[in-house]
Order: sequence, then C-alpha cells, then structure tokens
Amino acid sequence: SLEGFNACLICYGESGSGKSHTMIGHMEVSQGDGFGDDSVPLVKFQDHGIHFRALNQLFQVSNRRRNIFEDSFTLSILEIYDEKLVDLVEGTSFAERVGIIRGGDTRKASSRNESNNSESSRKLEIKTNHEGDTVVDGQILVPIHSMEEAIRLWEQCMSLRHKRLVDSGS
Repeated sequence: SLEGFNACLICYGESGSGKSHTMIGHMEVSQGDGFGDDSVPLVKFQDHGIHFRALNQLFQVSNRRRNIFEDSFTLSILEIYDEKLVDLVEGTSFAERVGIIRGGDTRKASSRNESNNSESSRKLEIKTNHEGDTVVDGQILVPIHSMEEAIRLWEQCMSLRHKRLVDSGS
C-alpha cells in the first residue's frame, strides 16, 4: 500500500466491448509449437492501459520517497468469467514462488499443489473482514517490487488465461 491505501481497478461490460484493452492495453499473443512450455502462448504488451499507467505512477512516487518511507505492493488479478470468480494469478511462477493465499488458509500458494486446470480446487469467496474491508478469501496475493515484475506477472496471467479459453473452446 502507499500511505496505507489499497487500490482496486474494475472494468465492467459485455464481451468484446474493450475492457481488457482499456485496463491493460494491446496484447500480442504468439503460439508455441504445442510441446512443453510452448503449449502456453506467449503474451507481450505493446501499449499500456490504465492499469499499467496507474502502477507506473505508484512506483514513481514510491521511488521518489524511498529514503523516507518503505512502501510495499502486492498484486492480485481476478476476473469474473461465466459468473465465476477466477484467480488469474493461480498457476503462474510468481504464485508458486512467492504467492500468499488470502484468508483462513495463509499458506504459500506453492504448498497447495494446485493444478492449472480451469476449475480451481480453491474456493474464492467475497467477504467483509473484521476491519470492514471487502476481500476475496482464497485469492493469491503476489508481492511486487517493480513495474517490470508487474508486467511479467500480467503476461503470465494472460498467457494462462488465453490457454484456458482456447482449451475450453471459448
């Protein structure tokens, strides 16, 4: 958080209306040869949408005041798809390495041994915590330290999302 404030960006609309482009910008998706790591498409961002622009501004402010304050940032990426909450961070190398599961189960995400299937074994629930904040129990939070880390996490999330949608025929 920056000065104790949390931020959330939400975009709502029907399929194909430009939500992803507005939030994250233009994505370039390239397919591998279908074997090993190449079975997951590669995603690169060309232009940055509002999410990346806001993140960039947060990191700039944090860098300017690093001699006075110690800021910390965590990133979680959720979507509602087919009326279900989906944690897009699940299955990424970031989740495996440093992800923390929010809520009653505070183990590292890597200790859960969850698969990359479209149906997560972890239940995501929108709740109000004891401080009165609205949170998603079961979501994975990833500490990030730079804009580059945030972009890499988003690229992995969108690669896995693209693969999930292609595999399901959506």
